[in-house]
Formats: sequence, structure tokens, C-alpha cells
Amino acid sequence: MLLKNYTDDKFIRAYNSFANKDSQFYLNEEEFYMYSILFTNQMMDGSIRTNVDIINQILYPIKFIKDDTKNKTKIRNLISSLINKKVLIVENDIKLTKNYSLIELTINDIELSNDGIDDDKKINNGYKNFAKIPFSKFLEFKSTRDYYIYFLVAKWGKGFKCSHSNWAELLGLKHRESAIRIIEDVVNRNIIYKNIGDYNTQDNQDVNVYSISPFNESEKTKQTKKVEQQQANDKIREELNASFQSDEYVKDLNDVIEIFQTYKDEYGNNIFPDDCDYAFYLEVKDNIKDRKPTPLEKKFIQIADKRMGYLKNNSQFQKEYENGERLFKEQQKEKLSNQLSNAINAIRLKTGDIVEVNKDNIDQFELDKVKSMFYSNGGHLQSEKEFVNFQYTNLKTNEIDDNPEIVKAAWESYQMLVKEDVTINVGILNGRLVKMIDKKCGIVDPFSYEANIPSPEMSQEIMIDMFNEINEIDNDQSKKSSPIKYFEDVDIVF
Repeated sequence: MLLKNYTDDKFIRAYNSFANKDSQFYLNEEEFYMYSILFTNQMMDGSIRTNVDIINQILYPIKFIKDDTKNKTKIRNLISSLINKKVLIVENDIKLTKNYSLIELTINDIELSNDGIDDDKKINNGYKNFAKIPFSKFLEFKSTRDYYIYFLVAKWGKGFKCSHSNWAELLGLKHRESAIRIIEDVVNRNIIYKNIGDYNTQDNQDVNVYSISPFNESEKTKQTKKVEQQQANDKIREELNASFQSDEYVKDLNDVIEIFQTYKDEYGNNIFPDDCDYAFYLEVKDNIKDRKPTPLEKKFIQIADKRMGYLKNNSQFQKEYENGERLFKEQQKEKLSNQLSNAINAIRLKTGDIVEVNKDNIDQFELDKVKSMFYSNGGHLQSEKEFVNFQYTNLKTNEIDDNPEIVKAAWESYQMLVKEDVTINVGILNGRLVKMIDKKCGIVDPFSYEANIPSPEMSQEIMIDMFNEINEIDNDQSKKSSPIKYFEDVDIVF
């Protein structure tokens, strides 16, 4: 099939009636694909002159049936069905009995345009009531189902709201689960795009919305952003896992396995793992904390655990293991430093993952999934603070007062600062960020001027305290009877 003339300004008229099960023009996926093939073969006068043999050769890369004879029978049946449904009009007297018989067809555009339209809005010429599917897009599809699903979504310009049960009905499936699997597959392959329904106040989930083009950030729901972030994290984790299988990592595993399972050298001298070996053991344990270990990692952990079980009461082992722990922590600190060296701002999720954040992605994260923020003490990010630690400490109990509103305010204030594209340093943390939190929560700085203006009630309490202090050194009994009377006799100016 010649592709050079199939530009985006040439398109298939995919009439809305084709997807309406109540219409006489309703088409299944194979009928719709056959209609589209015939549409692309219209001549200048709008007619279609073809035969079954030609169509059988045109059907590439999609064929209904691999066997040519059976495929031609299928083509003839589909054309007959389109004629019977009056989607196509036969313009010659030749019956479709031979595969080489030339048949002349036209598309019943007027009836298709007016189907389901009020009488006062019907047309006598021209076209309406259809979606445009570019020829170039049509040629990309490798299955009739992919193409049909694309059409079902394309006819809704502002997005197609559809439940999985409705998808099952539209695709002629008996089970909702089959629809879920099929739609997830086409979404994963970017045939169509999905905006996941959010949960409403009744804790029910809204219906998903589908589109033939990606949703922009302002259109995406919270659930979509949440899933996309999880997918991004999974991708990072997969990349990390792939790095774990590097030749160097595999070699290190084999080398340390040899050390842990060797008890004596060739001269009969005892061999013990050292601090570096224990640091590597801790590194492998950390690598697999959020995933399944590879067979080699699993073998190493089993051998190492067995050896350490034998050595647990050995003082030299305890010393080497403690040194290994310190070495591992230093390595993790260096690894974290390298990870944060080029980041403007970053957060740690409760899963332990560290994610760089900026004005474009900060709103994708929800507080209940976030543990802490990183900030700078000068240079790149190197310090960390948990959001729960923005809560105030009770001076009497020396414990943090549980106040979720402050934690929420801290997160929202942090989001606002991240959108300014400025690295949050210790000055911003203890200055602007804390003030923003206090303002959101209506907290007044206890050392501010406003906090120290006494109320009328406080003024009276202050005066009573002043009287009691004076009364301790004043032996005049007449003044001790009534503190209020005492102040009545004295002019006090505030």
C-alpha cells in the first residue's frame, strides 16, 4: 500500500452511529475495519471500485484469517453485512459471488450524518456527526481491536467516561475482568490514555476518563498522579535492580560467597570475614529490602547468615561486624550525598525512596506517603528533617505534641517553597518555612511584640503579681487586705 500520500489532512469519517448499539448502522470491530479499508480506497468521485481479491491483498499487516481462501470468504461476508446495514450502497448490478467480480460502492454519508439527529438539524448534503481518524494513524494499527478501541475514544473530544462494565459491553465481552485486561493493555501501549477516577466524599471512585492524547498536568486526577509517581519509582527501582546484576556486582557476590564459606586456607589456617565483607553483606541486605533477591543474592545471604551464626559468640567477629556497620553507614552517607549533589530539592518517601522534587512534580506527592525533606547547610542538600518534627515540643514533658495540622501546614508550605525553584537551606527552613507554618496554623511567635501586649485580663493578673511582690517587703497591714484596693490608691501607667 502506498503511504507517501497518506498525510494527516486526509482522514476517515468514523460516524458516531457506528458505536451506537441502538442504531441500524452499528458496526463491530471487524466491520468497522472493513469500512475503513474501503473508505481509504475511494476514488475522486467518491465511489469505491474493488473486488475481494484486491481487498485480500490490501489487508496488510492485518488479516482476519491467515488462510487466503477463508480470509476472502470473511471479506465477502463483511462487505455484505455493510451493505445490509446500509452503510454502503451498491451502485452496479454485479452480485458479490466471485472474488474477482468488480463491485462499485458508495458510502451512505447523508443517512449516516443524519442518524440520531433532530429533524430541524438534518442536512441534505455535506457531512456531520463523525470523528476524524487520519489515514496515517489508521495505518499504525496492528489489530482490529486496537483500532476499534481508538475509535470509541476518539469520538469523544473532551474525554470518554467509561466503566469497565461498559467497556465489556462495547467490546462484546462476557466478563468485566476481560475488559479490564484489554483496556489496561492498550493504555500501557499508549493506544489510548487513561485519567483514573478520584475518590469522592462518599468514598466511591469516579469513573475513569479516556482520551486519544495524553492528559496534561492540570487535567490529571490525584489518582493518576499517584499511579504515575509509583510507576516512576518502580522504574527507578528496576534500573537499580538492573545495576545490581552488573558483572562487577556478580563478581563481588561470588568472591564474598567464597570468603564466607571458606573456613581454612590450604595451610590449615583459620579464615574469617573482615569488616569489608560484613559491610558488603549489609549492602546486599539493603539492596533487597524492597524486592525479591536474585538466586545468587539469596545464596550469599544464606551462606553468610550460617557463618555468622557460628561466630556470634566470637569477640573478634563482634568487633569486625561493628566496624562493618560503621563502614556501611559511611558508604550509604556517601551514596546519598552523590544522589543529592545535583538535586535542587528532594524528599524521602515512607518507602525509603529518595525523590528529587521540583515545581512540576511536587503536587504529585501526598503527605501520607512522604516522610522527610532534605535541606542544605551550605552547598548541596545534605541534611534531613521529618515533617512530624515540625510539631512543637512540650517543655514540661520534653515530648512532641501531636498536632497533624502543623504537619499538614509544614508540607503545604514546603510545596510552595519548592515551586519557587530555590534550594531550601537552613536559613529558609528556620525562617520563612517556620513563619509560613505558624501563619497557616494561627500561631503567634512568643517572642514577638504582638505576643507580649497584655490583654485587660492579663493586665489585672500582672498587677496582682506586682502587688504580691511588693507586699512581701511591705509591712503595712492596711495594704495587705485587698490587692484591688491597693491598686485603687496607686496610679499605674502602662
